[in-house]
Amino acid sequence: MSDGIPRILPVSNGTPRPFWSVMVPVYNCANYLEQTLKTVLAQDPGAEDMQITVVDDVSDDDPEAVIKRLAPGRVEYVRHAQRQGAPNNFNACLRLARGHWVHILHGDDAVRSGFYEVFRDRIRKHPELVAVFCRVVFIDEQGHWRAISDLERSEPGVIPDFLGKQAMWNRVWTPSIVVKRSVYEATGGFDPRLVHCCDWDMWKRVALYGPVWFEPEPLALYRIHSRSDTSRLVSGAKNVADMRKALELSRSYLPLPEAETWIRVGYLKVAEGAIASARQLLENGQGRAALAHLREALKASPRPATAVNSLLTVLAFLARRIVRPAHTFVEKSVGNTAKDRPGSPW
Repeated sequence: MSDGIPRILPVSNGTPRPFWSVMVPVYNCANYLEQTLKTVLAQDPGAEDMQITVVDDVSDDDPEAVIKRLAPGRVEYVRHAQRQGAPNNFNACLRLARGHWVHILHGDDAVRSGFYEVFRDRIRKHPELVAVFCRVVFIDEQGHWRAISDLERSEPGVIPDFLGKQAMWNRVWTPSIVVKRSVYEATGGFDPRLVHCCDWDMWKRVALYGPVWFEPEPLALYRIHSRSDTSRLVSGAKNVADMRKALELSRSYLPLPEAETWIRVGYLKVAEGAIASARQLLENGQGRAALAHLREALKASPRPATAVNSLLTVLAFLARRIVRPAHTFVEKSVGNTAKDRPGSPW
């Protein structure tokens, strides 16, 4: 276990051990928590088989009221005395988990029908597995489907060379994965030196301990909304900086000599992703955030010349956006708007 990784101790002898521990970390998402818990309770096999615990990182809203209204006596509620931050709240979830398999389900995400039944069936038939994950459906604030995550393989099964793939780019969305608690005990908790990427780092370390199963059916829901930690970090490109840090930290535990190749490709993917994000942010009129992503792309890119060319292209696009309002106003004043001309770039 490397420096900086918190220990996760085994469950005390004599403690009742359900199969599942569904651990729900929350922070200011009580408006979504009811839906989250309903999707779990709809698949509840009973307290002997499933622990359900909400771990509150000192929210300003009232998740406890949601629990009392929805499932008093069934869902456990734990509130920290002071704010921990996301990685340490996840670690608190791991320490409180009593089950043999742990599912960390953000308080604004959800599961679809069959999640626990399908996953348990795979685990029962393949006891060598250390983790199981599926595709996710990305939903918006109203719960509407927006997209589906990548298909890792067309049929259910173990992903060949999952460690190498995960080392280069995160393949897993947190609400979609369950992990054997004994693996957390072996690898340690989430790294508090990382914020946005503590999950990417964790799934890499988990993959060191055995095979990981992929389920192509999208059985989990990942919510994207403006108040989430992810949205806040993306706006300042702190997510990209965290990705670079995660790649550097992985040098301490990834197997050599493969590690250097994986990390080099990882940096390239981070740079490409940051440039793509910059373009999208510009399309949305978020110029400052776009420039922050471009700066991070230059830091991450193993091919500086390519990154600079991309930077110039995006800056040219930004310049066109800046001059467009005045240009359009002048043309309107003479009765010939730019959009009326065939082939106009405006």
